[in-house]
Amino acid sequence: MRWPGPDRCVVGPEPGQLLPGQALRRMVLYQMRRTGVARDDARARADQFIAMVGLTRAAEQYPHQLSGGMKMRVAVARGLAM
Repeated sequence: MRWPGPDRCVVGPEPGQLLPGQALRRMVLYQMRRTGVARDDARARADQFIAMVGLTRAAEQYPHQLSGGMKMRVAVARGLAM
């Protein structure tokens, strides 16, 4: 059996994968650092993914400060970062 490759991501309706002690930008940066993106390039790309999901103004907020829809968009941004 062949499994999906690392170029695929599933984002469900419950974004429980958010890191409670991390701001939105750091969560997306963490995802890219795990996949080997160079530190210099990661910040610009993270900001690009955050903008794609419409959360630029919330980039420094923590999960407890976000609405349910915003949390879902963070999960999508992390998926894009993979």
